[in-house]
Amino acid sequence: MRSCWSCTGLLILAGCGTVPGNLGQSEENAGAAVPVDTDADGLLDPQDIDGGTDADDVRDADADGVTDSHDDCPSTPSGAAVDGNGCALSQLDSDGDGFTDDVEINSVPGTNPFDPTDNPNNVRDTDGDGCSDFDELNFDGLCDNDPNTPEPDLDRDGVPDGFDNCLLSPNPNQYDSDADGIGNVCDICLGGDDRLDADEDGVPDGCDNCPLSSNILQFDFDGDGVGDACDNCVLDVNPDQLDSDDDGVGDACTLVFDFDGDGVPNESDNCFLDVNPAQLDTDGDGIGDACEWDLDSDGIIDDYDNCVIVPNPDQLDSDGDGVGDACEVVFPPPVATDAAIVAYDGQFLGLINSNSFDADSIANAFGTYGSSFSSTSIWNSFGVYGSSFSSLSPWNDFTTTPPIIVEDGFFLAYLTTNSFLFLGPQVHPNDLAILVGRPEQVRP
Repeated sequence: MRSCWSCTGLLILAGCGTVPGNLGQSEENAGAAVPVDTDADGLLDPQDIDGGTDADDVRDADADGVTDSHDDCPSTPSGAAVDGNGCALSQLDSDGDGFTDDVEINSVPGTNPFDPTDNPNNVRDTDGDGCSDFDELNFDGLCDNDPNTPEPDLDRDGVPDGFDNCLLSPNPNQYDSDADGIGNVCDICLGGDDRLDADEDGVPDGCDNCPLSSNILQFDFDGDGVGDACDNCVLDVNPDQLDSDDDGVGDACTLVFDFDGDGVPNESDNCFLDVNPAQLDTDGDGIGDACEWDLDSDGIIDDYDNCVIVPNPDQLDSDGDGVGDACEVVFPPPVATDAAIVAYDGQFLGLINSNSFDADSIANAFGTYGSSFSSTSIWNSFGVYGSSFSSLSPWNDFTTTPPIIVEDGFFLAYLTTNSFLFLGPQVHPNDLAILVGRPEQVRP
């Protein structure tokens, strides 16, 4: 009988390198502990999850790759992908909203399987009209209330007309930067409220260059930001629209013509072709003396009239001195009891004499015509006939209607301080004050 050891020797000679009773060990490891499979599940104890105590480690009833002992979803559909716990999306409801994750992810794109408020009830759109079934069944006015009939979408941007802020312009993002309810792509006045249009011309007030005057085409010839329809200077830039005289024509384009260059605009010049800055008009007919041909209207042209300001159609000149009898005067005029001062408006202003007791004399400091407080005195610096600002006063340097001195009904001279009144003889009121003994009335 052959010894077992001889068999062992044959095995060794054959190159097996192991000996009976020590299978799996090399000769050099002979004598070491041999790993075992206590629960006989095909896994050595060191590799067994349960350390060799659970034989179910190898059972996988739904063949999903996760053993039954660790599978939270043991009935996974065949071929379905699972997570580490052995569960497929069709078996999970992560947000607990009653819809499995696969339904929220695949069947109704757009829902969040982890948000219980976002579920297929809210986003499912059976008729594909952009309105969820939930909205169509619960909200009036925006959707057609029929989940099976597509909602109108004129611009085909995927946004139903009931929700679209630009019905005729595709804008799926619905941007509305100025929050006026009109989307940017169709917003006429981006940055303004398109709903405000005071003049109803179709251009919102915020972008209308004439918000109160209809001007659909927004013409602005001078480019000043004010539309032609309301610009008071269409051809001249004037964004401030200043109109000092309120005549409807802006200051920027008000034309000022002055043909004769005398500083008086034509429109107010009583002789717009003749220089006459003082605008004298002796006869008050609206035509300045500078261009008046017949100042006294006696039918004799001034260039040939021997009494320019006193009507004398007969042109009598007894002494042949070239001055008509009607206006003949010795300068300074003689002071006679019947020489008088008469205002342009016909008011009698006193007699010229030196009698301080004569009630009608300008020499009487207490009389009606000599008192510095009387309203009919040329010595009253605050009165109509004595103020330097009154056109009826001899003290007004610019008046064309000063008082005159007359004697026996004949004109003698003008009583005035206006040295530009070249119409005839003049007497300065200061000279008259000295003449009648009233030196205190002399003015600087």
